[in-house]
Amino acid sequence: MTLNARFDLNGGYIGLIEWLHNINRQQTFDTLAVRDVLLKATSFDDVVEHLSNISLVAPCYYII
Repeated sequence: MTLNARFDLNGGYIGLIEWLHNINRQQTFDTLAVRDVLLKATSFDDVVEHLSNISLVAPCYYII
C-alpha cells in the first residue's frame, strides 16, 4: 500500500487550517488513515471500504 500526494489548489492547507482552528475535527490525516487501516483491516475489501468512507485533511491517492 502506498500513499501519493495529489496536487490541488488548496493542497490540504485549508483542511489543515480547519483542523488546527477546531472548525472541522472530523477529518483524518492521510498517514494516520494508512496506519489505522494497516492495523485493523483483514482483507482487501476492508481496506477499500475504510479508505473510501473517511474524510481526509489533504487530497491524496492510495495505491492498494
